[in-house]
Amino acid sequence: KVGTEAIDFDGLATKFSLSKKKMEGAPASKTDANKFASLLLSGEFVEDTSAAAHADFRSQLQDKLKGVVLNKDTALKRTTTKESTGEATPEEIKALSNLYAQC
Repeated sequence: KVGTEAIDFDGLATKFSLSKKKMEGAPASKTDANKFASLLLSGEFVEDTSAAAHADFRSQLQDKLKGVVLNKDTALKRTTTKESTGEATPEEIKALSNLYAQC
């Protein structure tokens, strides 16, 4: 379990041709999300341990992640951040005054 989400080792292994056994055997797999992600992205869970297999895995993963990131339904949207000057507005002063009067 990483954070509050259970890791679907079967799903990851099937989707990315990874070793479920290697994922489950990694000590950090169930407790440290950053370490697990680092191991995953470095190709530690790839069945074939050759450098070519690692490169191929990273390429495939990158292609699949682009589809998720570029999906308009799931992509982050730009917003305008409201910045405060530190000065209370007349409305805020009145609201606090009314609240104080009720106490």
